[in-house]
Amino acid sequence: MNSAWMPMQPVDFRGSTVGGLTVRGLILHHDFAATDVARFDRYVHDLDLSMLRRDLEISEMIGRVRDGVGKWALTNGSEEHADRVLERLGLTGTLDGIVAVEYASEPFVSKCDPQFYVAAAEKAVGGSIDGVEVYFADDSEDNCSVAAGLGWEVVRIEEGGPVESNFRIVRKVSQIRDVWPHLF
Repeated sequence: MNSAWMPMQPVDFRGSTVGGLTVRGLILHHDFAATDVARFDRYVHDLDLSMLRRDLEISEMIGRVRDGVGKWALTNGSEEHADRVLERLGLTGTLDGIVAVEYASEPFVSKCDPQFYVAAAEKAVGGSIDGVEVYFADDSEDNCSVAAGLGWEVVRIEEGGPVESNFRIVRKVSQIRDVWPHLF
């Protein structure tokens, strides 16, 4: 891990997670500036990704999505980190784009904020999403709830054991085509 970033003062991270993000808690409770947040993000995402393997099944599924259906990745991380993960998974070039948190913007919005989803969808369609059907799959119940609150079609991805959810669950990303076959 990159050890170049450390907070100038000791930080008690307990209770710092707000809306699913430690970074938001650091801003609200520890006076972190945007430059500190960007450095913190680079520090925590300087991970060894060797445990991630190419996933041909997901790549093939994405390739089968019919023309005219946008395919975007939304992340609470940086675009740089998302690029690294997608590359390790063998998914570079399979998506139309990435929507990532813009830590330098004040205030920044993330996946816990409906504004993030609206901005992402508008970026994907190049304008207003009025009348556009939006489909969203995620592994977080909270993120699924935000998307559903906007009227989006939602599927929760849960590869682990039994879990309670307010949403249809798929155990593998590739099962999305069974839920939304009209997209393929």
